[in-house]
Amino acid sequence: MKINKHFIPLVAVMSLPVAGTTASATADIAPTLRRSPQRCELQAVVPGDGWSGKIGQAPLTPLVYDRCRNNYADLRLAGNNGREIPFVVRAETMLAVQTVNLSCDSKLLSFQPAGANCYEVTLRLGDQAPTPSEVIIDTPCHDYEKKVAVSGSNDRQQWQPLLDHAVIYDYSPMIDLSCNRVSFPAKRFQYYRIRIDAFTEQKTGARSLLTVDRRPGPKSGTVETFERTRATFRIDNIHLESKRHRKNIRCRKVISYPSPSFSVGNRDPGVEVVEFTTSRQPLTEVAVVVDDANFYRSVELYGGDNPQTMTPVATGTLFRVSIGNQPQQKLKLTFPERRCKYYQLQIRNADSPALRIKNLQLSGPGYAVVFVTPSPDLAPLNLYFGGKEMSVPNYDLAVVLDRAGILDSGYSYRLGPVAANPWYQPKENKTSPWAWMGRYVLGGALGLMVIFLGWLLFRGLRKIEALPDGQ
Repeated sequence: MKINKHFIPLVAVMSLPVAGTTASATADIAPTLRRSPQRCELQAVVPGDGWSGKIGQAPLTPLVYDRCRNNYADLRLAGNNGREIPFVVRAETMLAVQTVNLSCDSKLLSFQPAGANCYEVTLRLGDQAPTPSEVIIDTPCHDYEKKVAVSGSNDRQQWQPLLDHAVIYDYSPMIDLSCNRVSFPAKRFQYYRIRIDAFTEQKTGARSLLTVDRRPGPKSGTVETFERTRATFRIDNIHLESKRHRKNIRCRKVISYPSPSFSVGNRDPGVEVVEFTTSRQPLTEVAVVVDDANFYRSVELYGGDNPQTMTPVATGTLFRVSIGNQPQQKLKLTFPERRCKYYQLQIRNADSPALRIKNLQLSGPGYAVVFVTPSPDLAPLNLYFGGKEMSVPNYDLAVVLDRAGILDSGYSYRLGPVAANPWYQPKENKTSPWAWMGRYVLGGALGLMVIFLGWLLFRGLRKIEALPDGQ
């Protein structure tokens, strides 16, 4: 019997079991799943009954972040029947305590000197105002450091100290560092007195004078002189505020991601370069861990999926001030959410010693796949990803969840290890079996055409020679 050469491959394809499905079920697999090379199985965190119809969520893992697209267009969720399950990618949320500042209505009663080079401000708290816990002093002055004390009273005779010593400051001539508010224990009084020391102070500053000599020779010169000036602190406004803590406020969950490995080098003189690689998880903050004290450095952060074509992500300053009456530090750089494979942090040290960076800390929001759990017979569910040229799915589940007022789920899953998708069918570049012969066929056709035209020309010449003379 003659065997059809197309029969054996067809039988082989039809007889392959795909994820425990039959041939008819395989034919119903969503086309998008065939374009996704990888998958993760969803595993219930707390298995139990009542599985169907609940709102479930599965947080994305670093491996999924690393291999899926920035807009999550290649993510697909499906059951064991190979059909898509509607879902929405949402930022993970949490219930937290939110602190808000409320302005306290108050009236200025007096502003008068109190001792040597000190002034006292007395405020009367409004009857309906909340209990204050902060005082804010607005001033246009720069380059100052003032000690502040706060006390309270109900009769303006007996004063109870609330804050013995605090500092407001502005170091802007040297660094962009200032603070014009102090906190004290929240206790209600009818009157509050704020004492400010060193209200007037002597300052020594350098002044450069430009001199011009009209006689022959050098025409100009610069002379630097030092002079003492008397600076009086100026207050534009002083007011009280209260801190209120609101519980059970839903906000975005900030996740601390594993610290990456990094390398430190010097690309340009005075510029320290820190390079690190991530799993493309969404980041909004990069912090450095250093032992150095008393520094103030400008920094620039670059990122991208190609180390040769990184673009600016954020600029800012990192500092630590350990001396003085008010130690301050800012060791993190905050920026809008970004997902990049490669990052480069440039620290401009100028002539200062390079920072001794011990570690990097990364944080940002986490995202999860949120869906309505199907019937148990569709288990296990799998999340598919990694497909190319796929558009974002247009499900109506996001609108349904919003109208239902569902902000979080009560049934959680975790993503298992990344595995190959057995339904994956890579896109093949199919070519015609005649494609490789095209050039030969074309060459042969041109050759035959030349021969035919030559034959026609030869016949025409023969006929002309055979004509009688004079014709």
